[in-house]
Amino acid sequence: MSNSVEKKSGSILGIPKPDTNTISETLNQLLADEHVLYIKMRNFHWNLVGPSFVEVHEFIEKLYNQTALEIDMVAERIQQLGHAAAGSMAEFLEIAQLKEASGGKKDQTLAVRDLAEDSDAMARNIRKMISEIDEKYDDPGTVDLLIKVLMTQEKNAWMLRRYLG
Repeated sequence: MSNSVEKKSGSILGIPKPDTNTISETLNQLLADEHVLYIKMRNFHWNLVGPSFVEVHEFIEKLYNQTALEIDMVAERIQQLGHAAAGSMAEFLEIAQLKEASGGKKDQTLAVRDLAEDSDAMARNIRKMISEIDEKYDDPGTVDLLIKVLMTQEKNAWMLRRYLG
């Protein structure tokens, strides 16, 4: 049924099909960054060492659980726009702007600094996405989703920086 609606109107959710292509590509790039960040958080959670291990270990667990929920929201928005979400690590690594971290023991201060820098980078990238989608496309649903993700990244960056002193 949705295909017939799309064929008749040339749009999905009232957004022209060419615009949904561009918006979905943007969201897939965000999805890729979130997956890289998620895996990095899991890596640090498992391999963290330092005097505040328990505190930082538990905090990172909260961050990756929150990120997992955001990943699902972004992937579902891509589907709502009529497109497929990237789904493999190979795809994510190809389009992500964030970089992976190797496994092995990780000093808690270095791990927190790395995550803070990634959250800052994510916030900058999301801010650009919001501006572009708001100015070029009539898609307040995606803008609203991006604002929520932005607010989370800004809060995470702040909390991680506070740990560093």
